Amino acid sequence: TMRAAIVARVSSKRQLAADAGGRHSLVSQREMLERMAARNGWEIVATFEIPGESAFRDELKARPLFARVLEAAERREFDVLLVSELSRFSRSFVVGFNVLYRLRQLGIGLFDEHGTDYTLEANEDHAMMGLWSARKSSRDHAERVRRGLRNKFEKGLPVGDLPFGYVRQHIPDGRGGMVADTESPPVPVPAEVEGIRHAFERYAAGVGYQAIASELTAMGLRPRSKRGLDVFTASSVQSLIENRFYAGVVSYHGEERTGLHTAAVSEAEWQEAHRRTRRTASHRQWSYSALLVGGLAECAHCGGPIWTKTA
Repeated sequence: TMRAAIVARVSSKRQLAADAGGRHSLVSQREMLERMAARNGWEIVATFEIPGESAFRDELKARPLFARVLEAAERREFDVLLVSELSRFSRSFVVGFNVLYRLRQLGIGLFDEHGTDYTLEANEDHAMMGLWSARKSSRDHAERVRRGLRNKFEKGLPVGDLPFGYVRQHIPDGRGGMVADTESPPVPVPAEVEGIRHAFERYAAGVGYQAIASELTAMGLRPRSKRGLDVFTASSVQSLIENRFYAGVVSYHGEERTGLHTAAVSEAEWQEAHRRTRRTASHRQWSYSALLVGGLAECAHCGGPIWTKTA
């Protein structure tokens, strides 16, 4: 019995969430390849799910999850490798060509959902055309995304995730549901904006980041943490104070322009906080050991980063 390994990949966690029921979701890819293996009488001995890892990288060290697939191949843990389509495997011509060559040397086949074995010499031209097409498609998609982000910025709309204090408006999606409106300015959340103004006022009065963090938590406010933190930390308050978005500004690749959203604080209030930050930085003396470990330690209570500072 041939031993088969499955590779299912999506390029980003955001795409994973948005495409949870689509043809290219991890679940759909896996189920499709499991049926293919069953039709051919192959035993599935490994399944590699790769969420949030781009296939466009030219270096394997930038794709650690994909590198595990190749390490397993080197150990001859399977006889055939199954992917839904070549673009799920690699969009880098360099990586794709080198990996296909190595799989051929190991005697391991690379099959797509249609049963094409790209490691066969007879399919070499097909494989090269597939890799080139996937690479071009990825570049074209990236360029469309860049143009879209630039267009949003030029309109005065935020690019990327919204910070604490703001949410998207929702509009009908035409199918009876609602969808976030990314073409309109975000709206402020009154209670959170009150917390933002409180943070700026307290910081301007000389209160430190950690004390402000405790005050915001006592106000019943919670940060929008991608790490799952449920309380404010000194570092999250520092990020809040330094964010130009709260002064009514949107940014893109170092450029700034006036945004369409309602500012939480005035430009003068933001600048006053920024002047205090500069004064504090000019008097701070860091030791080499402090710089070396800064941000590496985590608080056992809240999970936030711990930074050292002079007393």
